[in-house]
Amino acid sequence: MARNNALNFNLPSVDDLFSTEESRAEARLEKVVNLNPSEISDFPDHPFKVRMDAAMQEMAESVKQYGVLVPALVRPKQGGGYEMVAGHRRKMAAELAQLPEIPCIVRNLTDDEATIIMVDSNLQREQILPSEKAFAYKMKLDAIRRQPGTRTDLTSVPLGQRLGQTSREALADKSPDSNTQIQRYIRLTHLIPDILELVDNSVLREPEVLQIAMRPAVELSYLRKEEQADLFAIMDEMDCTPSHAQAIKMRQMSEAKTGDERLAKDALVAIMKEEKPNQKEQIKIPKERISKYFAPGTPAQKIEDSVSHEAVHQFDKQGRKGVQTTKENISKVKENIQKRKAAAEQPKKQAEKRAAQQTGQPARWSGRQAADTVSEPAKAVRQEHSAIKTLDRGQKGIKTVDRSRKAIKQTSSAARGTVKTTSKSIKTAETTAKASIKTSQQAAKAA
Repeated sequence: MARNNALNFNLPSVDDLFSTEESRAEARLEKVVNLNPSEISDFPDHPFKVRMDAAMQEMAESVKQYGVLVPALVRPKQGGGYEMVAGHRRKMAAELAQLPEIPCIVRNLTDDEATIIMVDSNLQREQILPSEKAFAYKMKLDAIRRQPGTRTDLTSVPLGQRLGQTSREALADKSPDSNTQIQRYIRLTHLIPDILELVDNSVLREPEVLQIAMRPAVELSYLRKEEQADLFAIMDEMDCTPSHAQAIKMRQMSEAKTGDERLAKDALVAIMKEEKPNQKEQIKIPKERISKYFAPGTPAQKIEDSVSHEAVHQFDKQGRKGVQTTKENISKVKENIQKRKAAAEQPKKQAEKRAAQQTGQPARWSGRQAADTVSEPAKAVRQEHSAIKTLDRGQKGIKTVDRSRKAIKQTSSAARGTVKTTSKSIKTAETTAKASIKTSQQAAKAA
């Protein structure tokens, strides 16, 4: 029986034999190489958007003037070319600046290693949309779960609950957000794109687009896709979004449905029409305007109670002051009435006095005569008003007679029409009777 005597001595290669340790260490070091942007493809399913906004225009101008100062990170592809891991915005800026090459670090990375680096590098950006964080955290969490030795049995604990170190908690240790907040972000990946855009607008704040906060959006992510589509149509029609409490109510009603049942549109509309706490009128006072009246460290609730108490006190004070002012005004009005009454009687008294001096008659008789003399113009005015009223009554009587005449004419016309109709009916009856008699006579002759 032939024996295989081949031995594997694991001998070094020729290059290793004729190279130094220093040269071999240098070969293992990463180097910055210049690559054409067309040779670099984007990362698959890259969650971070490269927006053509003012910041990108400024970055393109800077790259055009100074070049790309921080090298991008790429990894080689099996079929040739490179794949961008970190540096998508720098690549876009270089293309806008029409640079032929950009500096890149070429590193051999597995898919999961590349995903983790891609997410970590982009989380350092100044403005990140909720949708970007949502899909980035989900990609990184999936990559961490696939790593050897990572626990995957406790990754779906309830919101806020910690049952030990999990892959999501490992993600939170190296992320700017907490474990609970990361879970909320990942829940956003279950929203339909239309509603997810409204969540992004809570950061972008475009004036003509609705926006929805993070917490209610998380609750809406538990609705079925069809229910979310119905809700988006209702939000667009009503031009408003649900509050956190309304979103919780929608989720509870949706989860109560079984099988193919889904939340009715009428139920969604009814919930949306409920009054939201943020729709109630509120008054806000900047803290710096009232902080000088309170000791440092005074709780906000105590400040609110003190301001409210003082406002009630001032309102009562103003109310009492208003009552006093009203009483004073009434007294002034009474005084003015008395003064006007006295001024109106002054001519009468003077006339009585003059009449007494001229006639030598008692003041009472002279006063009555003077009063009658003074009241003559008033009598003339009253007579004139009486004549005008009589004339008005006469004109009204004439109008009434005219209306009566018109009514009589209309009644006469109707009566004449009725007589004509009756005459025609009689004539028709007579003609019919004559025809019947003639027919009977002809029948008798024939018999």
